[in-house]
Amino acid sequence: MQRLSRHLLEQIVALDEDALVVTDRNGPDHPIIYVNAAFEQLTGYSREEVLGQNCRFLQGEDSDPAVTALLGKAVADSQACNVRLINYRKDGSPFLNQLHLLPLRETRGGVRYYLGRMRAIEDPTGFTAKQNRPVDRADTQGLLEITRFRSYANRDLGIARRQKTPLSILLFRIAYLDHYRETFGNQAAESCVRMVGGRIGGGLRRAGDLCARLDSDTFVALVVGQPEHDAAHFAGSIAGQVRGMALHNPRAPEKFIAVETSVAGGIPTAEDSIESLIAAASEAL
Repeated sequence: MQRLSRHLLEQIVALDEDALVVTDRNGPDHPIIYVNAAFEQLTGYSREEVLGQNCRFLQGEDSDPAVTALLGKAVADSQACNVRLINYRKDGSPFLNQLHLLPLRETRGGVRYYLGRMRAIEDPTGFTAKQNRPVDRADTQGLLEITRFRSYANRDLGIARRQKTPLSILLFRIAYLDHYRETFGNQAAESCVRMVGGRIGGGLRRAGDLCARLDSDTFVALVVGQPEHDAAHFAGSIAGQVRGMALHNPRAPEKFIAVETSVAGGIPTAEDSIESLIAAASEAL
């Protein structure tokens, strides 16, 4: 029987919409050795920030010790475990995590690695609402709905104008998405767009940065405090992270999903608006 290549397996894992984390039970303090893009989207932590850490950094004051004890016992006994517990994103907001912990058995039956499949679910107790969980996000990607984006961006534009602070609009357009859709179908293309959007949203550095899906293949972000040149460099860095996802697009020139970027900004004047900045960035794409 033909086996799937490692590259293809990595693409399958990368496209999974659940957050995935792999840990090494034999490593010092059971470290994380892999997370997918959905993990970064859900938690707000980048891959670089979490590799080598124990997953307990996601816990906080309201994480149930009895549940974490169950997880520890499952690992000690090389067993699977399915629990719900409160975890915390990088910005401090809590979420109810449906965690399915699975031992990965090697050919001789031993267990060294564990796979954790995480999914944020609605909390019937209302805990997360009481803890000021953001309710204006479209999904677990950390992206705002476009109407919310425009509202917050106009607020930040007014502040930047009064304080004479640089403000930039960044656009990211997925190149050759039509080719990807023709090759793999609409459902796969939409999943790809969501993953790219999550990578872009995860690449933003600060809680105050904003990001939204502008249309079918384009994302818009707003960053404050960076001159236009620095914002352009920042956009290029995020584009590199998208390329690093290695999502195969066989009919594209580079053979992988990539994004085109453009930036419009500076210290805003009375004539500037969010719409005019988006229009200027769109013209530059």
